[in-house]
Amino acid sequence: MLTRYLRAKSPINDAEFVIHYRDNSTGAVPGPSDWDIRAAMEVADIAPWRTGWEACPAGDAGHGTDLLLPWARDLVEHRPAWKVLGEPHCFHDPHHHAAVAFIYDDGLLVVYRNASEL
Repeated sequence: MLTRYLRAKSPINDAEFVIHYRDNSTGAVPGPSDWDIRAAMEVADIAPWRTGWEACPAGDAGHGTDLLLPWARDLVEHRPAWKVLGEPHCFHDPHHHAAVAFIYDDGLLVVYRNASEL
């Protein structure tokens, strides 16, 4: 189900996710779709998830590595093994301001969000 909405950059072994998607192509005035994809994924390889992404700027509100955002914390807390991981590194897609990933190297965990708007 998750890979219908998210292009996996490496095999996903386990995941918790929430997907909100609205197809706005039908109706009186068709328009672009809206989406908000949030996922915590235990992956086979971390490196591909960083490719093409940049480290979040230090002190960037809502993207700091010192504090997980509530949406990310909610996903991580579903799995006891994920709650004890170290500090994540924050990355963002330089081509899409509403895409962010918190990457835990020690647990092969990627906490990812991509939305049409934030």
